[in-house]
Amino acid sequence: MNETDILLDTRNNSLKEVVVYHSHESLLQAVLRNDSRRIDNIIKTSTLCNIKECYLRHHGRNIVAIACLENDVTPQTLDELCGLLKRKYGDQNYSNEDFYEWEPIHYLAKAALPEKLESFIKHVGNVDQLTFFSENALHILLTYSVEPFQVVLSNGSKSRPFSVIGIEEDNIVKCAEILIKKGIDVNHANFWNETPISLAARYRYSKIVDMLLKSPSVDLDNCREAGKSIRIYLKRHNICSTALLSQPSNYYQEDDVNILFSFLKSGDQKSFLQYNNENIKDYSNCFDRSRDNTCGTMLQFCFWKGFIEYVKSELYLEELNKTDIMDTPMLEIFCSKGLKRCIYHLLNNNADPNLTDSKHKVTILEAASVRGYYPMVAVLLLHKKSQINMDDIFEMLPKLSFNTRANFLRNHKIYRNHSLYMFLNKLISLHRNKQGTRLSDAKLAVLNEVIHHLNLEMRETDTDDTELICQILSLGLPLTYGRKEEKKKHLIIERIHPTILRSHFDDCIRNGLNCNSIIEDYSYVKSDGTVMYSYSETQTLQYLIDDPMKEELILHPLIVLFILSQWSRVCWLYYADLIFYASYFISICLYMIFSHVGFISLFVNYMLYTLLFMQFFKEMIQLFFLFRLKYFSDISNYAELSIIGFTLATILIPNIYARVISILLSTVMLFLMLSQMPTFTKYTLIFGSTKYFLQYFGFYSIQFIAFAICFYIVFETGDTTDIDKGNYNFTSITADFSKTLFLSLVRFTGQLDDPVIEPKEYPIFGRILTSTFIFFMTIILNNLLVGLIVSDINEIQEEARFHKHVKMAGFIIKTNTIIRRLENFKSLKSIHIFEKGKNKDLSSTSYQDSKWLHNDHNRDYLRSISNTRAYNTHLLYNVFDFISDNDVAEKNENETN
Repeated sequence: MNETDILLDTRNNSLKEVVVYHSHESLLQAVLRNDSRRIDNIIKTSTLCNIKECYLRHHGRNIVAIACLENDVTPQTLDELCGLLKRKYGDQNYSNEDFYEWEPIHYLAKAALPEKLESFIKHVGNVDQLTFFSENALHILLTYSVEPFQVVLSNGSKSRPFSVIGIEEDNIVKCAEILIKKGIDVNHANFWNETPISLAARYRYSKIVDMLLKSPSVDLDNCREAGKSIRIYLKRHNICSTALLSQPSNYYQEDDVNILFSFLKSGDQKSFLQYNNENIKDYSNCFDRSRDNTCGTMLQFCFWKGFIEYVKSELYLEELNKTDIMDTPMLEIFCSKGLKRCIYHLLNNNADPNLTDSKHKVTILEAASVRGYYPMVAVLLLHKKSQINMDDIFEMLPKLSFNTRANFLRNHKIYRNHSLYMFLNKLISLHRNKQGTRLSDAKLAVLNEVIHHLNLEMRETDTDDTELICQILSLGLPLTYGRKEEKKKHLIIERIHPTILRSHFDDCIRNGLNCNSIIEDYSYVKSDGTVMYSYSETQTLQYLIDDPMKEELILHPLIVLFILSQWSRVCWLYYADLIFYASYFISICLYMIFSHVGFISLFVNYMLYTLLFMQFFKEMIQLFFLFRLKYFSDISNYAELSIIGFTLATILIPNIYARVISILLSTVMLFLMLSQMPTFTKYTLIFGSTKYFLQYFGFYSIQFIAFAICFYIVFETGDTTDIDKGNYNFTSITADFSKTLFLSLVRFTGQLDDPVIEPKEYPIFGRILTSTFIFFMTIILNNLLVGLIVSDINEIQEEARFHKHVKMAGFIIKTNTIIRRLENFKSLKSIHIFEKGKNKDLSSTSYQDSKWLHNDHNRDYLRSISNTRAYNTHLLYNVFDFISDNDVAEKNENETN
């Protein structure tokens, strides 16, 4: 290991996040000033947590490690500090979790401070304390106390890196002597199967080699350096005296666990697999040394060894341009150098991947997941001895998505998404085994947090997360879920790209018309602790209608069937309202006609009064109890209020203006209501073209006015007024400009020779009424109907189909809004097509109208998506099978043999 190792970077990057710095400044100042009395007083009143506090400006080290390294702290102060701590707390672990679990003794060994080491070691119960990579203090001393000088030598054609070894300084020799005399294990092999004597031989520490050789238990034959035993290596390089090497070794390795670990550390997979007749169930969960001082179990060792092999490989440095999960450097390295066969062998023999220890505080699954080591994730998820369930996966997902410790790893986001893909594949498989069930609100909340960290908007600068998003939504996460941490909620339905949403709807059809994601059905806890329940079957429809980018999805077969199913529940309310309004419209028309001719009908009068009161009462309920201020967002409500107002004006103060306006407005409202009816949508659609006509007409109004002025100037006529008749022709009058403008509008219809009639009693109002008729009936309607003959009928019908479903959805949404306001009336909840808290599968048989399946558009669309998939449901199995079938290490062994 060296200080640029990948795990060191991970921990340094996270130091400010994971270490709590509530510094015990008084103790720190006392130690730095060597104030023994003050140190004694502070420790007496301190807790163990205070002592273990970490200090940011000292790289996250605790007070003991600082005392070991700071030059201002004397050996006597260190001796007193350690003595006080041991008397009060006994033997404690003062390791630095953010630097490979280094203990103070490791810092002293690296600094090679013999005086402090001698003072400190008196208070250490176990001198063989290990780092994360199973290094004891002697390993640290020999490896890091002097850094070799790296040079590159070249002969003109070739260049090669070399290490210039430093001199064997006296302080290093003295520290080694102290550790050896204290009884440190001179045969312990670190993570890379390096023993102290192999390191001393490599760095040419001849004095230390001599000291180690004098140890009666040193192993010279089992330990290897440069492919040879230490005994042969030392002889060949003349590092020590021949007399010392000629002595026989008294070390015999008989412990099965140590033998198995030595095979793993040396990378000898074949010997490991063949040891003890391939039956190691009794040792598969054993630790290297004790659980409190270990580099982990054999399975943990295999995981870390394989991951480091990937990080150290040249392939790691390559930027991934493609995201094919079956063709990545990580998968290649795992199959060749990841100790895959040993991992399978251990799992087959009941190795527990969930074991943790003092150096490995998280499970292998979590450690692999946060680093994006997806081949290991696939093996753990699918191995036949795997016991991973849905709860385990949901516990892992937040750590996978939000963990930032490994974000700096190259291609980490791609590999992390691969790991997430593995988890979601497994989760879907487990969830589908529980048919008819719905995930709990707590699990949905986890999925919601995960999905908001993905590329919902399909930003081009980010990775394509479509398949991940579709997998999460297929588990039943409502589209109306938002982000909790944001003051302004950003819902999934608001952020998600229409392409992803369409893929999800396609997937819902393939999954048996599952509508869990469309229905808002979940609970959440407010800041005051109150649990709130939210249920709505129309919230998603509302967002689809309001979003211009997503409104076309209203015609998706799934949404169409959903709307039709909802319509079958609420259509009776629509027809009841239509009958009521038709009666109201008829009563208005009859009353206006009878009042105009002076005929009085008590039945018509009382009928109008009753229906008018009911209409007014209905609007007030909507205004004050149901919709409140949202009531004014619907333009049809203004028409309703206007009708009521003009009708009241006609009753209280009879006048022709109120009568005419009431009839026209009530007619408009009747058309609006009929447009919500599926049968009449395509007939009322053509009036939507009015706005386009008015836009064009507004542009050409300049020429229209210009012609009116020309008519006023050019055509001078005499008076031919027929005063005896109720109406008169003013085309032959010496007209004013306003009359000429009206004449131009009439001629705009193409009627150049017909006389223009103007009512004598109401000239201005009559012109307005006539102009309205000319615009909407003569010009627009007549030309539209004629245009239908030559226009694209299919396009109009398609647009009518869209508006039909929009109108139906609008009425469904309005009805559900009313029901939510009246939620205490249980009988009204019958309009819901699903049950709260239950799985929501929309079967086509629940809707009696078979037109959905027989519709050409729906049938063709269903056929087109039948052979496509939003995501690969078997990708986890494909990766697992690929790993199982591709053993590069075994092939290399066979080729060598």
